[in-house]
Amino acid sequence: MKIERLGPSQWQRLRAIRLRALEESPEWFAALYEKEWQRPDSEWQKEASTAHWRAISREGIDIALMGVAVAEPIRECDCWLFSCWIEPEFRGLGIMKMMIDELDAICVEEKWTLQGLGVWPHNIRAIKSYEKYGFKKVGEPKASRSRPDQLFQPMFRRRPNSQ
Repeated sequence: MKIERLGPSQWQRLRAIRLRALEESPEWFAALYEKEWQRPDSEWQKEASTAHWRAISREGIDIALMGVAVAEPIRECDCWLFSCWIEPEFRGLGIMKMMIDELDAICVEEKWTLQGLGVWPHNIRAIKSYEKYGFKKVGEPKASRSRPDQLFQPMFRRRPNSQ
């Protein structure tokens, strides 16, 4: 398996994987497929240039996606991990470890220490996976800005080998 950075020139690849993730697992994302597929190309190009996007492929086929961006001040951390998705038949095969290792590498590059993410409280499999890699639930679930009727559980982790 191979992990690759998706920059501005790969915005179409980012769009394709992201839409596949939203279509396959709509219950796990704040974004909605119906809205995302209507986004203009210019928004996808901007998205590909403002966050650290990574695709994981196997034999030239994209099978996973993750995004990492500088966190907004309300997040109370340095960076925010989002849009983690793995094709169902490849779950449980070590791809999450690849993602977390890549997250740590991005954080070293950006000098980020405190990592954060949000997960729906009923997504027990994701919560257990994040906990396996050192993320801890912090506080009570909070209202999602993109889906105000839904709560997300904040989770945080200090990058290993950081002060």
